[in-house]
Amino acid sequence: MLKDGTYTGKSSEDKYGGYVEVTITVADGKISDTVVKNLDKEGKEKGEDYGKEAGEDGYKTAQMTLEASQKYGKELTERGSVEEVEAISGATQSYDQFVEAANSALEQAK
Repeated sequence: MLKDGTYTGKSSEDKYGGYVEVTITVADGKISDTVVKNLDKEGKEKGEDYGKEAGEDGYKTAQMTLEASQKYGKELTERGSVEEVEAISGATQSYDQFVEAANSALEQAK
């Protein structure tokens, strides 16, 4: 059973200094909302321009990882467990960072 409240966890940084921040809201002992933010080394949220400097293929991959991160958050809210969230092919680094940040937030809720 989780304690009601809002908890934020942060992943370690990737090789570019970017990281993932997951904020989990717990109500009635269950996860009621999950917000996932992909942040650059300056702490700014990555958006639609993320990956443009990497060319067309790099841009598509970068944007796919951002979309995947949002799906991870939705799955966590729906399923209630990090272990139940499935990695999306091609977005394993963002998945690993998501898991690390989500587990950090959930530890605070115990």
